[in-house]
Amino acid sequence: YSVAAGAADFAGAGDLLEAYRWVALALLEGLRRLGVPAEMRAVGPSPGRPPAFCFARTGSYEIEVAGKKLVGSAQRRRAGGFLQ
Repeated sequence: YSVAAGAADFAGAGDLLEAYRWVALALLEGLRRLGVPAEMRAVGPSPGRPPAFCFARTGSYEIEVAGKKLVGSAQRRRAGGFLQ
């Protein structure tokens, strides 16, 4: 998936974590409508020592199924907008 938006496109788009949350909520709703028992990871540090590679751990606002990462996100911000 990809999402591109300007800082004024929705409430919170100008904030990094709020934009992650907004996109994750939309993805979570879509997955649940398809019958996937997905859950969104809470904001906070990982228990124990997290793996160095982002694909090997679940970060804030990423989506898991049965404790395993299903959707991971990265975001690039430039001049009042972002691509995720």
